[in-house]
Amino acid sequence: MTNENVVRRDVLAYGPDGSGAKKIQLTQIEWYFSGNEIHAWTSAEGPCPRVGGAGPDLFCALLGVRRQLAEADWLLLIKASRRDAWFSTKQYPARRAGVRLYPNLDGPPLDDLVDALAPEEDVTMLASWEEQMLWRKQWKHPESQAWTRVYGSPPTHRVTGQP
Repeated sequence: MTNENVVRRDVLAYGPDGSGAKKIQLTQIEWYFSGNEIHAWTSAEGPCPRVGGAGPDLFCALLGVRRQLAEADWLLLIKASRRDAWFSTKQYPARRAGVRLYPNLDGPPLDDLVDALAPEEDVTMLASWEEQMLWRKQWKHPESQAWTRVYGSPPTHRVTGQP
């Protein structure tokens, strides 16, 4: 791998600032394709701990990054961190660096694909990776009530950019 193959993106993250307080800070995600995998990690120059992950697409690689950052009390403020974001499936394909949004537990995803690293403006949609897994489990298996049992009734919300 050469440096020109690495994609670097500035993203916002929420976490400790060194003084004991938490705040929104600019950090950088770096990633590249390697065969059938994408490798992603946080930049050594950023405020977040240096962690990495790999997977068949950027969402899955970021899932590994997000899980490790959560242990250090960090949250990436990106579309891939939405409770209703999910990676490509046979039924609903997405780009390797994109995600689909499933805003309703009982319906298909939105038609538009979303850049996984795009900023998420609606902070109420941001979730831990655990919450995201429960949302997906209930979407795929409604009878499980996986998300509802933990978080209550599904929220009704407006998806950014939608009427």
